[in-house]
Amino acid sequence: MSALEIVLVAVASFLLFVILLYVIVAAYVKKAAVNKAEDFHIMDEFRLNRDIVFLGDSLTDFYPIEEFTDLKIVNRGIAGDTTSDVMKRVKEVTDLRPKRLFLQIGINDMIRKGVRRLTAEALAERIFSVTEEFDKDLTEVNVISLYPVNRRKILFSTIFTGKATNKRIKEVNKILKEKCESNHLNFIDLYDCLSDEKGNLKKEFTIEGLHLTVKGYAAISKKLMPLLTENK
Repeated sequence: MSALEIVLVAVASFLLFVILLYVIVAAYVKKAAVNKAEDFHIMDEFRLNRDIVFLGDSLTDFYPIEEFTDLKIVNRGIAGDTTSDVMKRVKEVTDLRPKRLFLQIGINDMIRKGVRRLTAEALAERIFSVTEEFDKDLTEVNVISLYPVNRRKILFSTIFTGKATNKRIKEVNKILKEKCESNHLNFIDLYDCLSDEKGNLKKEFTIEGLHLTVKGYAAISKKLMPLLTENK
């Protein structure tokens, strides 16, 4: 076996290891998500303040919002969730009867389904369908835009970002904004505060091109805090 062949075998083996590791981690995250959804029902019995609820996927789940505000906020993010997953557990959130809801969901639909099979219009409709589960007379619904991604943050960023591209993300955000305006809901655009001059998620704001660092969460917190505290 030549030196080149040895190198190619080593690279192929490493790539196979990375793929297998990704599959294993994804399966573990999914199982953990199911357990967490069940745990929410138990914790709901002890919720004393249900005024503000954040609902979404890992971008919400991993948001250490309690470190950025002294408000009592209920975090209902679950890593790996798609819009379909949120719809399956949305009753648990509506039962909390929150005064204000902040919804950020959709990127996993794009990553898993692929932009060619799921149009921007279809994804925006899926996101918006979650808002229709809430009684607008009881709950102020705020829809947070999809965040940008960075497909070149690290060597394997595309494994995490999948088919998600900023071009399609911006298309979805545009439709979401229009739907919110026509239905008198609040649309919160956080795309620009996270993106660089090329429209990509800033490298210092992301771990691997998809999830946010503390600096990234600090950036969106600066935009969200005035909205959270205006009716405090």
